[in-house]
Amino acid sequence: MKIFYFLILLFGYSFGADYKVDVTNSEVEFKVKHMVFSTVTGNFKKFEGLFSWDEESKQFSSLVGTVDVATVSTKSQKRDNFIKSVDFFDVEKYPTMKLKFLKQNEDKVIMELTIKDITKSIEMKLKDIQDSNFTLYGEINRKDFQLDFKKLNKIGGVMVGNTVKITLKVQGILTN
Repeated sequence: MKIFYFLILLFGYSFGADYKVDVTNSEVEFKVKHMVFSTVTGNFKKFEGLFSWDEESKQFSSLVGTVDVATVSTKSQKRDNFIKSVDFFDVEKYPTMKLKFLKQNEDKVIMELTIKDITKSIEMKLKDIQDSNFTLYGEINRKDFQLDFKKLNKIGGVMVGNTVKITLKVQGILTN
């Protein structure tokens, strides 16, 4: 009887596969309100990641990623320099951001995000799943990670919004 249960567990459970993030076909993007009326879109050019994914159940068993913060691009060199400076990301002291999978419930994925050595749990939505390709959407409050740009515009509004929308478009390359 024990052998029967073992076989059910062994053959009824899908182990999934291990993937490396294909950085040439993946994106790490963010959007944040600027001057109340416009939205700044940016991305990071250098990042890496690994994940384990079960195609049948659409479940992660692991996911880790690292972003090189100094590779930020918002299509404005002046803004990029500020974002990298000690007044915002302080890339010399905190050169990377990290993301780590914690758990998943259907399309809700709980991740551990570390920025400036501050780690918080965030919820991301899993969408656009096709084989080892997927998109994760989430939001953070930049102040939770001490990204506290406090400059005000002339009418008193905040120049940079507090809510940052994050999009990770991932294509995986099978590693096993």
